[in-house]
Amino acid sequence: NSGTVAVRPFSTPLSPGQSFLVALRLNSLDNGNNTNRFALEDADGNILFSYWHTGGDNLNGWYSDGTVAVGVATNFQYAYQQFVTYKFTLNSATDYTFTDLGTGASFTGTIANTPIAQASFIRQNAGTAPGNGQDYQFDQLTIISAAPPSFQAVSPAPNALSVVTNATITNSTGSSGTVL
Repeated sequence: NSGTVAVRPFSTPLSPGQSFLVALRLNSLDNGNNTNRFALEDADGNILFSYWHTGGDNLNGWYSDGTVAVGVATNFQYAYQQFVTYKFTLNSATDYTFTDLGTGASFTGTIANTPIAQASFIRQNAGTAPGNGQDYQFDQLTIISAAPPSFQAVSPAPNALSVVTNATITNSTGSSGTVL
């Protein structure tokens, strides 16, 4: 009836457009009393988003965020003894997308308007007897920056010839959607 927690602070809080990737390997969740959870937290350790599996899970995981206490993460696999990579993308200060990169399943949700400052990895045995939940591994903690804005719809076109001297110059900027 206890648990362990590993915390990894970020050097700077996650900002809109950035993604956090993590590879998780879940083993030995032999009954519903055992839970392995990954959480994104503010600087005070308050959970803003979490994703977990409990013993007996197979194809669906569970999550919580600013508006959902216990939600079903449909088609988020419990790949016994295999690493699965998950991607949390902060779309705005309060909106996110969470994706299982193994199955391609994803969902969107809302978090509190508080900066995400750290990741936690929580192993919990809620039973009175010892359980096999200790084989919880995580790897490849990565923050991916959003692509910088780029020029789009430039007129006249780059390297254009025979452009009149009084031509109107226009452009727009936007994100190319690529990862740095």
